Amino acid sequence: MGGLVGYNQRLTMDSKGALVAEDKRVNRTRQDTLTASDVARLLPMIRAANLPALKSDQGFPVPDGIVVSLKVTSGSTSYGATLNRLPESADVKALLALLDALLYDYTK
Repeated sequence: MGGLVGYNQRLTMDSKGALVAEDKRVNRTRQDTLTASDVARLLPMIRAANLPALKSDQGFPVPDGIVVSLKVTSGSTSYGATLNRLPESADVKALLALLDALLYDYTK
């Protein structure tokens, strides 16, 4: 939130593909359902990114940078991280790229 453009977007999904995409900058919310193929592609990527082991970076926010918060809930346990910089992990980068593409597709 904030910065030059002021993006404030949220993508919420469940394991069956129910999706809520929000772009608070333009006050737009869309509810939809991912295709079975998108769910089948996304779930292994979430597992490969190993979010329970992902730690929030402790550095200072990057001026005019993008802050990404990830939260995954499995049963009654939630795992999350807030990132000021893109992690080195190729699996996390791939997951973030797919989530970004889905958010774009569902908020345009």
